[in-house]
Amino acid sequence: MNLFCKIEILCLAIIALSSCAKNNSDTKLNPTSNAISFDVEQMATRATIYDNEKFLTEEDNGGNFSIFAFPSGTQTKYLNDARVSYFADGHKWLFRQGNTGYSVYWPHNIELDFFAYAPWSNKLNTTCFTLGDFAPTTGPSFSCDLPLSNVGGTINQDNLQEFVYAYSPGKSYQDQVDNGNAIALKFVRPLAVVYFKLERSYRMTMDNITISSIYNQGDYSSNGDTSAAGFEFGEWTPKGSKQNFVIEINKAVPDPINYNTIFAGPLLVMPQSLSGVTMTLNNKRTDNSDYTKVINFDALTNDEWKKWEAGHKYTYSLYLDDNDEEILFNVLVEEWKKVDYKHNIDVE
Repeated sequence: MNLFCKIEILCLAIIALSSCAKNNSDTKLNPTSNAISFDVEQMATRATIYDNEKFLTEEDNGGNFSIFAFPSGTQTKYLNDARVSYFADGHKWLFRQGNTGYSVYWPHNIELDFFAYAPWSNKLNTTCFTLGDFAPTTGPSFSCDLPLSNVGGTINQDNLQEFVYAYSPGKSYQDQVDNGNAIALKFVRPLAVVYFKLERSYRMTMDNITISSIYNQGDYSSNGDTSAAGFEFGEWTPKGSKQNFVIEINKAVPDPINYNTIFAGPLLVMPQSLSGVTMTLNNKRTDNSDYTKVINFDALTNDEWKKWEAGHKYTYSLYLDDNDEEILFNVLVEEWKKVDYKHNIDVE
């Protein structure tokens, strides 16, 4: 579910122009005395990383994001990857350098395109994202190279941080005044997220789940103002070869995996078609014999189940019958704001 809070970045500290230049702002554009401020609409993200509460209280992990500003129609940087932090003392969001908050001011008679992302630049490597070029017509671009396991490696799915971004182009000081003295920034999720849930099962040990032939690398081109009505995500272009995504479980049912509970996830995946993709469930019965079932996404009856879309959450619920033969698969697809689809799938 999206849990929104509006947080206003008030740049209250008065600084000299030389200090402003030091703090990632281009003073050659003749700043005014009007401070830039933002109205930020931030969703709850992966619970293991940060949510609204943590985003407002944890400076090291959640309470930071980075922002660029470009004079509209150009690639000139007025703000260059500037850090914005939540200061618990005073409960304010401020532009930040070191431990000090500072103000940035609007240029004279120039509109700005704002691009913000979280977590901030010093934590960007924990997302497996890299920033690409900024296009004056459509906005930012970036790439991902997501981990294919929830164990091992420096960064895996268990410690991967979610990347979110906001883009607000063509804004002026008058827009800020008209919007309650704040420029709207709405952060959105360019990835999809997957969960696995056990609804019913016989006693067994769940070894792992393998999702075969998926892309974990790709390039994303944004598609305009994320706060605009009717905003639609940009395009992901896969690159590299298709890989197998292995989710290690190695837990017994019903203890410690209980019925009607999530047992794997959140797992961040790149949006893509699932044509040609299979999901293999590898389990062991109580006599230690192997039990494997393969689910072919092409055989599913609803097209919404045959793809992963940006900003969507996919919960795969398993119903394992007592006869050890039939698996019923329940797919719940959600925008992280509302429930769209819920159906049963017989995969026998």
